[in-house]
Amino acid sequence: MKKSCKACLSEKIFSHGYCSKHYNILKNLEKHFKVWSDIYTNNISWNEYLDRLLKLKDTGIYVREVIHAELKKVEK
Repeated sequence: MKKSCKACLSEKIFSHGYCSKHYNILKNLEKHFKVWSDIYTNNISWNEYLDRLLKLKDTGIYVREVIHAELKKVEK
């Protein structure tokens, strides 16, 4: 039984539970979180960062899919 990506129906291939496309997006989100964190002098949480990205109209659909999957993970 193949497991699917947390953000789409593709087969997951990484331990994070994402396909390669969404895994690369997650890595970019993590890298850019460090930049945002420095700008906000460490006063922004991962969830706040993701929420702010969701509010930006220019945030792409694939990025939104990863954000929703990450926020859903926190809700559990």
